[in-house]
Formats: sequence, structure tokens, C-alpha cells
Amino acid sequence: MREKRGVRDKSGLRGTGGGGIWGAATDKKRVYTGIANSDNLNYTLYPSTNVTKGGGWVAMDAQTGEILWTTAVPNNGRSNPITVANGVLLAGSQNPRPYLRH
Repeated sequence: MREKRGVRDKSGLRGTGGGGIWGAATDKKRVYTGIANSDNLNYTLYPSTNVTKGGGWVAMDAQTGEILWTTAVPNNGRSNPITVANGVLLAGSQNPRPYLRH
């Protein structure tokens, strides 16, 4: 069954080949996931009002599900696995250039 274009769930846009893919990661306070945005739809980042048509990463409160922040995958990358280890959030994408946020 094909998902509806532009449908948004709690963490972000769903799409033909994505939405929240690659699973999620947690540090017990926050849950992190990647959003593929495979249909290239405008996606407003939170808490900013910046817009991307690429994928993104999302952090949610583990207790409430409230979105804490979203950020765009650099250069409109799509597939974006995410993990957390020793207090460091690690995220990958199809973009060959590495980025590190701490």
C-alpha cells in the first residue's frame, strides 16, 4: 500500500520510500530518528522556520514525544541513519562529506 504524499506523522514527513527510516536511537532522555522525505516536499525545521526539501534528523523527548529540534541533512541527503554513543549523536547520510555535532 502506497502512503499518501505529504502526510506528516509525529517525527516528520512520510513518503513513498521513507519517513522515519533506519530505526531510531535513544539516550533515554531523547529519541532520535532520521526523516528521508523521499518525495522532496517542503519540510519546515523546528524550532526555526527554515525549510528543506531533503532529509532531516529529529530529536524528541522520550517521555512526551514532543519534538525538541529538527535539522536538515546537508546537501539534501536522503538516507540518514542515526545513533548515539557516549553522549555523542552520530548521523550518516548519502552526502559523502562528514559532519559532527556535539
